[in-house]
Amino acid sequence: MPIGIMLRNAQGEVIDCNDQAAAILEVSREELLFRSMSDPVWEMVREDGSSFPLDEQPSQVTLNSGEPCFDVVMGVSYSRQSRHWVMTSTARVSLDSGGEAAMSAFFDITPRIKSRRILTLVAEANRIVITSKDESHCLKLLCDMLVSLGGYKLAWIGPASLDDALHQDVTYVAGATDFLQDQMTAWWESSEGADDGSPPWHNTLQTVDDLSKHPWSDEQRAHCSAFDMRSSIVLPLDLNGRDGIIVVFDEVTFGFDETTVAGFQQIVEEIEFGLAHIQSIHQTEVALHELTVANHALQVAEGTLAESEQWFRELLANSSDLIVVLDERARVIYANPANAGSSG
Repeated sequence: MPIGIMLRNAQGEVIDCNDQAAAILEVSREELLFRSMSDPVWEMVREDGSSFPLDEQPSQVTLNSGEPCFDVVMGVSYSRQSRHWVMTSTARVSLDSGGEAAMSAFFDITPRIKSRRILTLVAEANRIVITSKDESHCLKLLCDMLVSLGGYKLAWIGPASLDDALHQDVTYVAGATDFLQDQMTAWWESSEGADDGSPPWHNTLQTVDDLSKHPWSDEQRAHCSAFDMRSSIVLPLDLNGRDGIIVVFDEVTFGFDETTVAGFQQIVEEIEFGLAHIQSIHQTEVALHELTVANHALQVAEGTLAESEQWFRELLANSSDLIVVLDERARVIYANPANAGSSG
């Protein structure tokens, strides 16, 4: 396993590193050397996606206190490029020229972190769809989950088709909702759609690794940059027979690699299963309600019939007219009391 080594002076500048360090972070040695970790080109996050303050980062802790740090998980991205996850340990060392420095040793754990992240999202998606009884509430919770738990900038779900004005209807959304202003609702208008007017992502999975290089207008690319939208994924979604899409944006380029895409496909499967489950529950509830209504109507009808029969019997019994009921052989099977009085 390649191990990256970096040496930082008291000012936090990288004064030396090995080739593996540059390779793991996918930068050149020149981009690493003599840069402080406080330089804004570096972005450090914790495993949960939250910001990792400079004073709490392993190298800075060692420089400030002299204490070593062990097995600290960090997400590192350079100039908003693809994020790399490393496990870092640090220790204070003495320089030959005098003074103290912090040596850090780290190795790449990006596949492990991405797999763990996706498994967490899939499990939470499963929990949401299984426990939800309403489609709208379920889809809104899923968008919220992708932003709050997944750490994505924006997630939305809507129909796959455009309206007559070639605008995309965003039905459920979470995250940087201000991003979805009018100029961005005609998605990928520079790309040709199908002959029937459907958008280019209709029934297809699409990823954009770097939105700054997408064939949009300069205004649209600038809009993405202003909201730190660096990469995106669009997945077709069956909304119980209605064509839909789920769209997610990340703040780093190449945010949707093969592992992440496979995970999102699992999430879509969970959503589609859940929506079918919700629809099945709804149909069962409707059928039970209709059955209850029908049973009540039958009970009312039976009660009405019984009342009618009782009324008819009383009418026959109290009538002064002679009334007899004959069977098919002309035999008397009923005679009201007036007959008995008449016959003496």
